[in-house]
Amino acid sequence: NKKAKKAEAEKEIKRTNVLKRILVILTTVLCAAILFAGTVKALVSLKILSLHTITGGAGTPLPKDDFGHTNILLLGQGDEGHQGADLTDTMMLASIDPKTDSVVMLSIPRDLYLTKPGDKMQPGRINEQYWNYRRALEFGPDKLERSAASQIAMRELADQLGKLLNIQIHHTIKVDFIGFVQAVDAIGGIDVDVPSGLVDTQYPGPNYSYQTFAISAGLQTLAGDTALKYARSRHSTSDFDRSKRQQMILK
Repeated sequence: NKKAKKAEAEKEIKRTNVLKRILVILTTVLCAAILFAGTVKALVSLKILSLHTITGGAGTPLPKDDFGHTNILLLGQGDEGHQGADLTDTMMLASIDPKTDSVVMLSIPRDLYLTKPGDKMQPGRINEQYWNYRRALEFGPDKLERSAASQIAMRELADQLGKLLNIQIHHTIKVDFIGFVQAVDAIGGIDVDVPSGLVDTQYPGPNYSYQTFAISAGLQTLAGDTALKYARSRHSTSDFDRSKRQQMILK
């Protein structure tokens, strides 16, 4: 009957949402830890939850390109207290190879300027494309709700990047600073061997202020909040140093 079908459908939706949260936890660590401009290639072994475990639980195999890979655009942005909260300053393409349970990642520079982004988006910096198009959908003739506008804007950005890179992008995931902190805390923190001490007196604080972030050299377990600061800090060292730190966090 209709009630039974409705109850079963709701149950399936809840189960799917749980699986999505698991996938977000995994990809958040990959996405939000990389906040630098450049290209990164890394192989990540999925030992706790394999790709086959996730897809098997979902009951539906992931889509694949001609090479048998599943490609996901990972977007990272600040939280509501961040000055550029809606800018996707972290942009990474993750290509999953189910045969080897590995992921190869390509980081996209946030200042890359698109001169011909397509019919639906305007020329400009690549980290502004999602935000601008989402706002156009929200306040345009159709006046879409933010959640719906966000989904469409992410999909359009993925399609445009796919055309530019000549690669098929199947899915898009967007997370913020809070999601990164929660992901690191959910696994009990991460062990990082800090090669040298760091003192950043201009780390972003609340209400557009600055605060001092300091960390000592040596092996230590970083909670989510400290891991985020270690990944984001950039005023006391170079971008190359920051890139090394973020690669350490990613591993």
